[in-house]
Amino acid sequence: RTLYEYCNMFVDAGFQVLFWPDNLFWDRQYAKALQDVGVEVLYGPQLLDQFPNWIAQNGKYLDYVFLSRANISLKYVSHVREHSKAKVLFYGHDLHFGRLEREYKITQKQELLSEIEHWRAAELGIWKQSDVVYYPAEDEAAFVAQQLRNKVARVLSIYMYPNEELQATRLRVTDRWPQ
Repeated sequence: RTLYEYCNMFVDAGFQVLFWPDNLFWDRQYAKALQDVGVEVLYGPQLLDQFPNWIAQNGKYLDYVFLSRANISLKYVSHVREHSKAKVLFYGHDLHFGRLEREYKITQKQELLSEIEHWRAAELGIWKQSDVVYYPAEDEAAFVAQQLRNKVARVLSIYMYPNEELQATRLRVTDRWPQ
C-alpha cells in the first residue's frame, strides 16, 4: 500500500511513472490499481531476464529510479547505474537486519544469525549504490547517515491521506489490496 501511494503521489506531481515488478506477473489486483491512477506497469514473460536490455534502451529517458527492498534492488541497481544518469532513490520499509537482531536477542535462534548477516550486507550494499536513502523512521535514517557519512539519508514517512474526501477515494481504490 505504501508504494502504491507513493506511485500515486508521483503521478499527481506530474511524473511519468513506470513500474517494473520483480516477478513480472500481471496481478490483476495490483496492476489494475496502479494502471487506474496512470502508472505504466511492465509485465509479461517477454520481459523475463530482459531488464539489462530494457534499461540499456530506455535508461536515457529516466530521471529517477525509486527502488525498494534491498535484496530485490541489488539485482537492478548496477544496470541502472551503467545505463542511465537517473538519481537512484532507495526506500527501505524498515532496517530488516535490525529487526532480526532484536528478534535474535529475544529468541536466541541461531538460524537468525546468517539471515541477519545476509540482510546487513544487502542493505549496506544498496545504500552505497543509492544517491538518497529513505526510511520511514528518523532513527533508521539517522543510522544510515551514521554508517555512511557521505550518504544522504532522509525520512520518508508512510504516506498519510491529506483530507477525508481524498482518503475515502483512496480507500475505494485500494480496498482491493491485500492487508
